[in-house]
Amino acid sequence: MSDNSSESTDMVEVTDSLEAIAVFRAGKNVFLTLLILCLLVVQGGFWLIDQGIIKAKPEAEGLDASAFVSPEALVADANATQPLVAEVAEPNEAPDPSAPSFLKAFDLACLTKTLRIANGLMLLSGFLFCLTLLFSMTITIVGRLGGIRHICRAFFMSLIMLVLLLPWQVIFDSLVCGYLYRPEDLVLACAQKSTELLPLILHYLRFAGFWLVVCGFLMAAQMHCRRWAHSIRRRLQIN
Repeated sequence: MSDNSSESTDMVEVTDSLEAIAVFRAGKNVFLTLLILCLLVVQGGFWLIDQGIIKAKPEAEGLDASAFVSPEALVADANATQPLVAEVAEPNEAPDPSAPSFLKAFDLACLTKTLRIANGLMLLSGFLFCLTLLFSMTITIVGRLGGIRHICRAFFMSLIMLVLLLPWQVIFDSLVCGYLYRPEDLVLACAQKSTELLPLILHYLRFAGFWLVVCGFLMAAQMHCRRWAHSIRRRLQIN
């Protein structure tokens, strides 16, 4: 009688753990989708400015590169730097017929606002993505569901992704940088892009190569999550 009672209790605990896991997996998928969308938006914004599809430049008068590196300089004196403006065609200039029609009404101001929203959503989604994996790992360990190795690796990969994502250059005003950057930094970097080989390589490594690294860790975390879910189903014989 006691053995049947113990088995029944264990089954209830496993069922409760599986229900909790299902909730966190659904949330994890939502945050993963938001992260991917924001990464695509930010990377698309870089290529739009870098390739000159959306022409933008800082005002030449009063511009200093240190103003974009140090956040205190921007807060201390609003007049220290001139606002970013989009290049507009002169009245006698005909619009570029090669430009896609959906970009004709999309100027620098819209792109800047879009990048700021995407940066905020990306940072928030990254934190929540890591938290859902942490809670999932805790439930897996307590409920003894299996796949501990895979969920631990997924959480570790998500932590690395979050560390690479954080804008350390803004937080600590240091040379160490994260992937996230302000639109002002992007415009200044594209405006001052060198034609020499080494600076050009560093430029694309900063804005494109770093993006690939972040995406790589994100996809690695998702891959281990899938293996974790498969391991649970196999151990509990769930189809």
